[in-house]
Amino acid sequence: YQDVAVEPVDLLAGRISVRNKRLFTDLSNNTLTWELLENGEVIQSGQVEPLSTPPQQSEEVRLPYTLPPAKPGAEYHLTLRFRLTQDSPWAAARHLVAWEQFPVPIDVQPTQIVNRDNLPVVGIDFEDEDILLFTENSTVVFSSQTGLLSGYSIKGEELLASPLVPNFWRAPVDNDSIVRYMFPLLERRLSLRKYWAQAAEKRVLKDFQLEQIADGSVEVHTSFKIPYGKSRLHLDYTILGSGEVLVIYAFTPKKQIMRVGLSLQVPTNYDQLRYFGLGPHETMRDRKASGIVGIFQGNVEEMIHDYTYPQENGNRSEVRWARLTDPNGSGLEVRAASDTLLNVSAWPYTQQDLETSQHIHELPRRDQITLNIDYAQRGVGDLFSYLHGWPEETILPGNQTYRYSFWLKGLAKNQ
Repeated sequence: YQDVAVEPVDLLAGRISVRNKRLFTDLSNNTLTWELLENGEVIQSGQVEPLSTPPQQSEEVRLPYTLPPAKPGAEYHLTLRFRLTQDSPWAAARHLVAWEQFPVPIDVQPTQIVNRDNLPVVGIDFEDEDILLFTENSTVVFSSQTGLLSGYSIKGEELLASPLVPNFWRAPVDNDSIVRYMFPLLERRLSLRKYWAQAAEKRVLKDFQLEQIADGSVEVHTSFKIPYGKSRLHLDYTILGSGEVLVIYAFTPKKQIMRVGLSLQVPTNYDQLRYFGLGPHETMRDRKASGIVGIFQGNVEEMIHDYTYPQENGNRSEVRWARLTDPNGSGLEVRAASDTLLNVSAWPYTQQDLETSQHIHELPRRDQITLNIDYAQRGVGDLFSYLHGWPEETILPGNQTYRYSFWLKGLAKNQ
């Protein structure tokens, strides 16, 4: 709800149109500031001369930024903020009245592909049921029995406290669970719980293959039979000589699904979350218009949200990359590897803790931090979604193939 609107006219030339939606007062008590962002970082900023746009009128404004030389794969955004110039009866000076953000259509070249010919060869070793794929500074471990990526270390420091596992469920939000109390028979008939709550635990490994590629990298191909899966879940990995791991996910469910994603845990000392995406607060697929693109950071405790009744929380949408590190910068980086951006959340407890706790004070603090790396999860809908049907933009329908990919990278101190 804001009474100033902005429309782009020609962002490459810095031209915008400001519309005063007020009925009686002009914009003379508003200061307009702008920021030009490159990959979430402010590279230019400024303040516009005072506006006097009359009520219900528009005014064209030119912002004096200079377009930078475009970097391959870079993103550019223009952020505009209107703040009170002076104190008013209802708010103090500098109060944020309105904001808007636009992607700037600068023509950029695609990100350059990694030249694998210049990377070291990935070594392969076997220890009982584990397969170790190692470079000079990193080791990636797979279990031949479970088919899961179960370990990842950088310079001898283990980054994972649990394997990377599929996740098709979420701790119900209020709109998911309220029917359980008000209409229990309807909940049993319509809930997705019976399909997906235990589906990940009931997975069956059907195929596990490992192959050394001519460029020295190693590919691992796995597939799992999943209850209510129209296809197998395919998890493919490429381990480079640099130690980076490419994860590729593909799955087709028979039924509408609650979540499409993967989850892992890291040691509790990696409690600093920094990410490039929508923020600063949590967002969901149908509740993200209030999010602004940028780089945000904070302790994991600051990134969760304590709803009155414990439930799924803390999701960040449209994430390009995210890092969980200790205060020295060591930790794990997740980076989207395709046009499909990520949904990421980090908790100091587990998903099961969220689902079984009845009150906030019952949520424990574990010795691991849960990191969810998702394609998406169902939106939050509204109180009547169960009765009238979930809006189309909130659901993940069945009989549709979901694909996404991301890089895992171990971070050494201050890397």
